[in-house]
Amino acid sequence: MFTFKKHIYQGQYASFERDYTDIKLKKKVVGNIVEIRNGYYQVGFMVVKQDILEDKNPNCEWRWIFLAKTFSNEKEAREFVNFGYEKIIKKYNLYCLGD
Repeated sequence: MFTFKKHIYQGQYASFERDYTDIKLKKKVVGNIVEIRNGYYQVGFMVVKQDILEDKNPNCEWRWIFLAKTFSNEKEAREFVNFGYEKIIKKYNLYCLGD
């Protein structure tokens, strides 16, 4: 099961940054949920590249993928991700970013 951590920007320049939510697997970040436009949310995951040059960047061993489905609120996105937990971890080789 995935866990989540919400990041809310505060301070003088907070209006220029979008809040986002980390998606975690075993306390390591594997993706995020971010508002993309007018209250719609998108889910992205970090996946290990099969070929280091598949995105023409040899300096990084992972890349972002985004689900085509968008959500009307963050709660709906969280529920969708946890409902599809088994399928997601079977289909994608998730890259764990953490300590």
